[in-house]
Amino acid sequence: MRKNWKLRTRMFLGFLIAAVIPVLLFAVVSQIILQNRINERMEERLTAAGYNAVQCFGMLLDKYDTVLQDFCMDTEMMEIVRKCKLGEEISSDEQAELWYELSGICNRGEGIEGITLQTEGGPVYFYDNRTHSYEQSEWADRFEIPQVGQEETICRGLDVELVSEKKSIHLFQIARNLKDYSGSGESLGTVVLSLSETFVCDMLQSDEGTSVYLLNGDIIVCAKDEKLVGTAFDEVKKGRNNRYTTVPHEESRMTICVELPMATYYEVSFMQLITLLFIAVATAFLIVTLNFVITEPSMQMVTVLEKAISKVENGDFSARLQIPKDVPMELVRIGDGFNSMVSNIEHLIQENRRTSMEQRNAELSALEAQIDPHFLYNTLDTINWKAIEKEQYEISEMIVALADILRYIVKNAAGVTTLSRELAWLERYMMLQSLKLGKIPNLEIIVSEDVMGCNIHKLLLQPFVENAIKYGFTEKEGECELLITAKLAGAQLHIMIEDNGLGMSPETLEQLNDELQEYKGHFGVSNVRKRLKLYYGEEAKVFFESVQGEYTRAHLFIPVGEELQFASAGDIRYGSNGDGEDTI
Repeated sequence: MRKNWKLRTRMFLGFLIAAVIPVLLFAVVSQIILQNRINERMEERLTAAGYNAVQCFGMLLDKYDTVLQDFCMDTEMMEIVRKCKLGEEISSDEQAELWYELSGICNRGEGIEGITLQTEGGPVYFYDNRTHSYEQSEWADRFEIPQVGQEETICRGLDVELVSEKKSIHLFQIARNLKDYSGSGESLGTVVLSLSETFVCDMLQSDEGTSVYLLNGDIIVCAKDEKLVGTAFDEVKKGRNNRYTTVPHEESRMTICVELPMATYYEVSFMQLITLLFIAVATAFLIVTLNFVITEPSMQMVTVLEKAISKVENGDFSARLQIPKDVPMELVRIGDGFNSMVSNIEHLIQENRRTSMEQRNAELSALEAQIDPHFLYNTLDTINWKAIEKEQYEISEMIVALADILRYIVKNAAGVTTLSRELAWLERYMMLQSLKLGKIPNLEIIVSEDVMGCNIHKLLLQPFVENAIKYGFTEKEGECELLITAKLAGAQLHIMIEDNGLGMSPETLEQLNDELQEYKGHFGVSNVRKRLKLYYGEEAKVFFESVQGEYTRAHLFIPVGEELQFASAGDIRYGSNGDGEDTI
């Protein structure tokens, strides 16, 4: 007889033959180390490039802001600007001196395209450094001067169209607020220094292997590729598998973003990955071949066990394992244990279903049968005949109505009825409650014909009508009105019961809408909520609306599903409520 080896023995032989696995581990670890080193190197380059770009940008701003600051501190220039603001006429010498100062600023630094001076409420002066002109310019006097506000200096990117060349130039502008420092400190105007976007971009590039972008929000202000200026940076990044780092520049309220291309790093990583993959594939092929030969019988048993477990997961507890002979001892024990376990589970499920059904019936009986209606019905029948003998016909009518109500309850108390029959029964119930109340409420029922045949469980609406009379109408002066509506809301039947009674306090309303709390003053509401959960599950809902002294509304949402049926024509009485809807 052939000996069945233990699973441990067979797996030991497989692992012994698979001693080449350390090669795979080495390959994986080497790749991980390489990737980590590459990531560290990229982070170092990005950090260094970002730091250098911030330093260069800061020095650039400081340099040209100092130029503007010197202009603002020039007492003679500010006096000329103040005259322009006040509308005073300046001499030709003063005007020439102002233009001379503006042209001198443009010659003090590289990359300056021009300078524009907007006096507060006065004329605009400019110097176009591209054409060396202060009289005519295609751009220097054709852009909107930024509003500096309370800040002394702001920066922005701007595109200005050149009409003669039919293209746009990209500018980086530094605007400074001109103040009267020698006097009241009031604003005299705004001076704007326009720099070439290309010059600013070149100043930011500190690493040949990286690209630096200057962003205003998400819009590119400066970039190596001028075509990207003015576009959203998020759009530029799409389709680029590069690394990025962003550094905010607080002084200018702009952001510097450094882009590092990944192509070089990917090439090195790819070559090593190919080598490692070749080693790994060769090793894996050897291991799979050897393990397949050694462990095939055991794996077949595992496959059979997996299929059996899948059947059990799908609810098929008739699944049993046919255990082959040529399998390890451990798998034989597992197979026997599985068959025994499934058999026990099947038996327990059947017992649990029977117990749950008994418990459900007991709960329904406890909820719906608070008294024995058969006894009351027989007793009321006797009292009815006594009333007729005494010619008390009004009392007889009341007793007959009550008997009809009890007969409706007795016949299949836990069963279902149509919405039309339930509403007709509520009319009888309202008649008795009206006599007890001492006044007859106006009952209005607005239900469209397409839901009159919906099946609902009996006595779901009665507690809400009873509460309306008991708590809403008892102490109310004037007319009492009760409105019942029903309509389809998706896959649910929405029933609303509204009264114009005394309403409820916010505390009472909160307690009634809390499903986890059983409100002692409204036992019928708790009863209905429990029944809805038993009948329809968690999809059924009850909630209340109320304004104290005005109204109370009870909303029921009952799933209708595909079992929606329609009552016969004899079950429905039709009328009109004046809005085009069918009414009972």
